[in-house]
Amino acid sequence: MIPHGVDTTRFHPGVATDYRRRHGIPAEAFVVITVGSICYWHKRTDHVIREVAAVPGAWLLVVGQETADTPAIRALGQQLMPGRIVFDSLPHSDLPQAYAAADVFTLGSLHDTFGIVYIGAMAMGLPVVCTHHPNQRQIVLQGVFVDMQAPGALTSALCNRSLEQWRALGKDA
Repeated sequence: MIPHGVDTTRFHPGVATDYRRRHGIPAEAFVVITVGSICYWHKRTDHVIREVAAVPGAWLLVVGQETADTPAIRALGQQLMPGRIVFDSLPHSDLPQAYAAADVFTLGSLHDTFGIVYIGAMAMGLPVVCTHHPNQRQIVLQGVFVDMQAPGALTSALCNRSLEQWRALGKDA
């Protein structure tokens, strides 16, 4: 049991979801999810949008609490990824539905004290792409670690693996 608590009876691979259908996401689309406050300063949602926008055909799910930054970040997403980005605020109980619709989890943070969303993503069987900070290396272990400050690093990580490779990494989560 992780001290912060991830209920693995709710967060686990194989959760049935119609999230893609409800949001018009093609079944064959490559979908990246980020979960956290929709902001510039810590979760760096704008960075994630810029990086995923450069991945041909990729969709992005941005799930989290709104902040004062959210309207500008939504506008950036619509500008860079028209028709391929979904913004959503969900109660914690509905998060497994969104995770289950994704192929890869990422977070733009440069550091997190713990990062419960990493644990939730891994419990769902999602591969994680995150910063190379020591805290994240201790939490994630079997992930893809990038320099989240380096433009193009996340894009490169997302483009340099096949869907089969991502799924295998997710099983290791």
